[in-house]
Amino acid sequence: MFSIEVRRRSIRIWLVWALVNFSYYSAFIWLPTLLMASGFPLVKSFGFTLIITLAQLSGYAASAYLVEKWGRRVTLSTFLIGSAGAAAAFGFGAVNGSETQIIIFGMLLSFFNLGAWGALYAITPELYTTRLRGSGTGSAAAVGRIASIAAPLLVQQRPRSGRADPAIRRLWCRFRGGRRRRSGATGTARTISAGLVAPLVMAGLLAIQGALA
Repeated sequence: MFSIEVRRRSIRIWLVWALVNFSYYSAFIWLPTLLMASGFPLVKSFGFTLIITLAQLSGYAASAYLVEKWGRRVTLSTFLIGSAGAAAAFGFGAVNGSETQIIIFGMLLSFFNLGAWGALYAITPELYTTRLRGSGTGSAAAVGRIASIAAPLLVQQRPRSGRADPAIRRLWCRFRGGRRRRSGATGTARTISAGLVAPLVMAGLLAIQGALA
């Protein structure tokens, strides 16, 4: 797998897997917290999260179809760029808007992000010969899992840390009996969006430039 002919391809597909996993867990681990920081009750926040995550099913289905229709690189790139746009809209606008905006942009984010993930699962084995297919795909998935562990820790520090975002500190105080406020959502939304949009755009550019050729 580290021979000259496959080394560059392995490193690039590892990077794409890491960035997609990082972006997904950056958003969806913190999604209920983000909604609560906007002032929505706990039960309603998890209800929104459930509706948003259901869009993942259609994202997988669309990706499976388009991989054969458009080709692997175009499909993956399209879903990654779509994910970045949906993340920006959700993080910077929808959280401070209506419930309809939250659900629509959240579902778009879920649809595109999981569609990209589905395309990766289909594409990665094709990059290796039969002898290397198992180890190549497994190593790429393992790198992605490492990124998924790091993502929620790097995007937002824990509330007890002095470096935590003010919105998260206020949310932490609410669980301890503090007053609920709606004004704390903006910082959290921008933090999550920054952690999500940049990796998605970078992964999309890697795919477009031939990482998956």
